[in-house]
Amino acid sequence: MSKLKLLANQTAIYGISTIGVRTLNWFIAPFHSYIFDKSPENIGIMTELYAYIAFINVLLMYGLETAFFRYASTNKEKAGQIFSTAMLSLSITSFLFAVGIFVSAQHIANFLSYPSEARIIQLVAFILAFDALSNIPFAKLRLENKALQYVGIKFLNVLVTIALNAILLYPMYKSSKAGLAFDGSLALFYVFFANFMASFLTFLFFIPQFFKEKWSFDLILWKQMMRYGLPLIIVGLAGIVNETIDRILLKYLLPGSLEERNLQVGIYGMAYKLSIFMSLVVQAYRMGAEPFFFKQAGDEDAKPTLAKAMTFFVIISVAVVLGVSFNLDWLILVLGPKFRVGKDIVPILLSAYLFLGIFYNLSVWYKLADKTHYASVVSVVGAATTILINVIFIPKYGYWASTWATLTSYIVMTIISWVWGQKHYPVPYEIGKILAYMMAGIVIFFISSKIALPSLWMNILFKNAIVLIFLVSAYQIDIKALLKKTEQNI
Repeated sequence: MSKLKLLANQTAIYGISTIGVRTLNWFIAPFHSYIFDKSPENIGIMTELYAYIAFINVLLMYGLETAFFRYASTNKEKAGQIFSTAMLSLSITSFLFAVGIFVSAQHIANFLSYPSEARIIQLVAFILAFDALSNIPFAKLRLENKALQYVGIKFLNVLVTIALNAILLYPMYKSSKAGLAFDGSLALFYVFFANFMASFLTFLFFIPQFFKEKWSFDLILWKQMMRYGLPLIIVGLAGIVNETIDRILLKYLLPGSLEERNLQVGIYGMAYKLSIFMSLVVQAYRMGAEPFFFKQAGDEDAKPTLAKAMTFFVIISVAVVLGVSFNLDWLILVLGPKFRVGKDIVPILLSAYLFLGIFYNLSVWYKLADKTHYASVVSVVGAATTILINVIFIPKYGYWASTWATLTSYIVMTIISWVWGQKHYPVPYEIGKILAYMMAGIVIFFISSKIALPSLWMNILFKNAIVLIFLVSAYQIDIKALLKKTEQNI
């Protein structure tokens, strides 16, 4: 089996599981859009708090997950010591963080203009702590190719979250439909309580594994991991800025009352949920590709493999962007009526994720070459681009500014990473083919958007047929030849 096919298989394993887990988790978003119909501004509060969770999660991990991959994959005889060193470090910092936030919860809630939500802040503290303590064990499962265990625990997490959301929130929704008052604050608490319980139970599943480890803390190894991982905090934070800072800035830069601004944040957050399909492709590819390329780094054919992987990724991604965009007329119906106005920004967000996937592919070079400081610079430039466009244009254009800021930022990061990568770790990417497929996607989208058939479903079937033709054509023109060439040369 060729190495490219091995990568495809690994990506498929994690891809199918990731798609399954996140698709299940995704159904919570439409559920919430209906549950909070009488207090839609609470969706904005939820969106903002999860944005902060994403930021703090990066800080709590301080690059240790990638550092663990880097050292455990190349030094298998010390994998246990690397694991225990990382976990002991995380245990101390996570405990201190959780206690600090728990004690300061009311002050934080006041600062965020949600003085009645201190108990939610306390839940968030422990959600973050348990998630941080579970990240390294999850990474260990990936490194050991224990996909079934990985998937099983992920599914458990999501099923607990969904079950508790349904058990706690549906009776409130039913009562409100019967004419009783709906307590939006309590419903919001239940959302985070469900998340807390899922994170706690996930952590409990790893405890038996902890008893099997020979615990020790290697200070020299820890310092090496810190030197490797700390620059990735900047990368991670910059990445989260690109992903989530717009939700926070919208709240403060939009005109209108706090309630009106929270509603706009909620609409934007729900529209973002519809870009999950491209997000799944990127995440599945990254989860399969990162450990794969670390293991193949020393091989002569590592660079050609990277190049071919990029071409495959772009072809599939363009098809996904088109497919989701052409089906938005019915996909949007899963959201509550108050959140459907954000439909038109979804194709732009899907395209942003496509460039994010390209960037992840390009960024392999600095991890393989141990030049993570380059990633810091690229990510900071991207984050600065995001913030600048949001700050300048949100007051006038609202969440449309945030949408275009996300796409622009990822394009800028992709260009810089490609230029530097070709200088320090040149890979023979098939730039002409990649640009051709992306341009074909743009042309197909705009031509198809001008065609209107008599009925909605005829229109959808016609456009889906175009996506199928695109994929079949790509297979005949490029994919078949690439596979054949891969079999011969790799």
